[in-house]
Amino acid sequence: MWDKTNLVDIETNIGQQLKMLRISKKISQKHLAGLMGITYQQVQKYENGLNRISVSRLWQYCRIFNISPDFLFEGILNEDAPILSPDKDVAPLIPNIVASSQDIKLMLAFQKIGSSEKKALMIKVCEAMIEEQEDA
Repeated sequence: MWDKTNLVDIETNIGQQLKMLRISKKISQKHLAGLMGITYQQVQKYENGLNRISVSRLWQYCRIFNISPDFLFEGILNEDAPILSPDKDVAPLIPNIVASSQDIKLMLAFQKIGSSEKKALMIKVCEAMIEEQEDA
């Protein structure tokens, strides 16, 4: 049976995708709100998954960011599980971790690193910082 918790996870996941898009394009919540004809507080609520986003509003986001609606649903369903089967409910959601603006900026910067060796080095630096913090 479909659980209401799953709906909250979906709203949060879509909100995080929208937040990542906005930050990657260096658009403020206020500017985006102006483009959409809503308040920046409403943009915040969408990004935090507090308010559901209507289909027409999702379509508006897709047009502003020039994306397919599929992009907003990436990572929601477990890829190994079937989406629908006669004897099973909808596949379980991948746990969603709410990312801060700093988390998103770090991820976007990390994706721009072309060298896998440099990426590995950055991961080691982060792990060293975690160990140092845990030892303190």
